[in-house]
Amino acid sequence: MNTTRMTNANASNPKMDRDLQDKLYMNIALLNMIHEPSADFRTVFKRDMFAKSNKSAFFHVVHYLLTVLNPEMAKEKLVTWPTCNVINRENKFRKEVLNYLNELNKLYEEADLPTMMSSHLLAPGGYRFIHFMYKLSQLVLFEDLKRDYPFELLCRPKQSSNEEINEKAYQNIMTYTNEINTETNNAINKFNRMFEIFKKEAEKTVKEKHEVYQQLKEIDTKIEIEERKLGENKLTKEEISKKLQDLQNKFETVEKINNIYSQCNLLVSHLKENSNEGETLDLAEALKVTNINLRRQLSELPDYEITELESYLQILEKRKEELGQVEKHLRTKHEAFVEAMSKSENLLKDIIEDVKED
Repeated sequence: MNTTRMTNANASNPKMDRDLQDKLYMNIALLNMIHEPSADFRTVFKRDMFAKSNKSAFFHVVHYLLTVLNPEMAKEKLVTWPTCNVINRENKFRKEVLNYLNELNKLYEEADLPTMMSSHLLAPGGYRFIHFMYKLSQLVLFEDLKRDYPFELLCRPKQSSNEEINEKAYQNIMTYTNEINTETNNAINKFNRMFEIFKKEAEKTVKEKHEVYQQLKEIDTKIEIEERKLGENKLTKEEISKKLQDLQNKFETVEKINNIYSQCNLLVSHLKENSNEGETLDLAEALKVTNINLRRQLSELPDYEITELESYLQILEKRKEELGQVEKHLRTKHEAFVEAMSKSENLLKDIIEDVKED
């Protein structure tokens, strides 16, 4: 089909209109990534900018495309830019654009631009105008790639009149297509192989993780049992304070008895030293009096059982052993968790290294 002619059927097909607008928008967007447009350009640049007549978008977009195509030539040919919204300048700019566009098919062999009339530029919109702008953007994109990448491009906007060049281009396309298909198949096969390897490693990791989880669950159960045991024998702060106070009272009582006993020894010694030789010390009477005094003092002291103190010390020792067991379980759990995390990190590192090497 001759690209310079458009049928009414094409112009009345909304889907084709949208497709052509998308292609035009994409071509110009690609150029924007390399050649920064002006702020005014960005205000009018839209996907459906030429769905209806759009004078402002036409001026900015066509000036941008022709400047990217050949900056020196655009500056020489489009002397009226910017138009500054002056009617006389706008009309003159349209004529300059039309003259320059009609020269492009002679300047560029691959241009293949449809012929445009001045009336087409007065109402720049609709299918015919979008098609023309698309062909212009295609030419600009092709020439820009040729400048930046010094190798033969596979797709040209227009076939050459030289059949040998067309045949060579066709052979190049077939060669590159075969190479791409081969590389794609190799990549797919390699991906499938690596996927199976990673899948097995992942399944192994999941299994190990499940085993570690079960072990941790068992440890948690044991800890809960130990905690319940400790909870049964656990004393409140008030009970502990009372026990400590009782111990302190009993120690004070023992100390008081010891002091009384020491005083008795001193008394007996004093009696022996100060008795006359002719006098006989009635030791039995003295001890009796001392015993009476001791009993009186003891009656004033609180009763206590030394076995209670020993029992409390045994309870404290037992609790110490239980706390040691809990600490041991917690340490085992922590070591198992650290080991599991280390295995997971090593496996992840191996997978990442395999991906980088590929």
